[in-house]
Amino acid sequence: MADSNAIPGPLAEQLHEHFTDPEIVELSFLIGYINMLNLFNNLLEVRYHGDYAILAAAS
Repeated sequence: MADSNAIPGPLAEQLHEHFTDPEIVELSFLIGYINMLNLFNNLLEVRYHGDYAILAAAS
């Protein structure tokens, strides 16, 4: 996990080549949300079932 809440300059430039500001905000939110879900599931030691168990085991 990154130690800073700032997007490094070169990465910000690359993002702006492909995305608008609202799209970057949405992308940042979704990345943070998925990260939060993963941390929450790890904390609760959630076990995966079915197809998801196969994917988790492959990681």
